[in-house]
Amino acid sequence: MTEMTRCVSCGGGTVAPDGHCWDCGTAQPAFRSHVELTTDGGAAGIRRPAPEIR
Repeated sequence: MTEMTRCVSCGGGTVAPDGHCWDCGTAQPAFRSHVELTTDGGAAGIRRPAPEIR
């Protein structure tokens, strides 16, 4: 785990090498435990006409 500079709970202090905040003691999430991505256009894709039924 890389050293994080700020606590996600209290926002202050630094995070110890064991993954807990030096100030409040809250365990910090792992480096890649949660990722959110936002893209422009939402669920963009190719729009094709519906197939004709004969």
